[in-house]
Amino acid sequence: MAHTKTDTLSSLLRGELSAVETYEQALKKLADTQGAAELVRIRSNHVDAVAILRRHLQQHGGEDVRTSGVWGVFARAVEGTAKVLGATAAIKALLEGEEHGIKGYEEALEDGELPTDCEAIITSTMLPRARDHVQALKRQIAGMVERIPPEEARRRMKSSAPALLVCAYDDEAKCRQNHIEGAIALKELQAREKTLPKTQELIFYCA
Repeated sequence: MAHTKTDTLSSLLRGELSAVETYEQALKKLADTQGAAELVRIRSNHVDAVAILRRHLQQHGGEDVRTSGVWGVFARAVEGTAKVLGATAAIKALLEGEEHGIKGYEEALEDGELPTDCEAIITSTMLPRARDHVQALKRQIAGMVERIPPEEARRRMKSSAPALLVCAYDDEAKCRQNHIEGAIALKELQAREKTLPKTQELIFYCA
């Protein structure tokens, strides 16, 4: 049982280490954007979470963890989308990472394998912070994106210089689930980056 408990703590710690790395990657690309200060704040929360989880892991006899976890895929998404698509798409990748982190904490609580003190800190601190991060990132996205109704999107796609419709999900399964006729995936957009004219208008959508 103790082995399982420390394994769970180790996994959560890897996730937070990876979150710190992801926000550091994001700040390299988005340091001059309006929402950079908020990204710094969120990164600081993840740094604090690393310290808390590391302390709990040591208290319960687990070995220290230095390598990061699956947030790495979001770090790569941040780097790629910031380079090709700009700040909004990069922050959407951060948002997906935060949602992934919330799922990890919720599953750890549902398993019932964590020590009581660890469950308490996750419930009182980790999850509320992660949910706050999600709302903060959503506010940033809302403030950065020009929102248009579907009718306007269709009009722009049928104009003499048609806009290109892009599914904003980096996750392929989500993209397939929410596919709209005529839309392309983020990966296809990245592959076509060099061939698209600089004046090409892009319309991103998500469910």
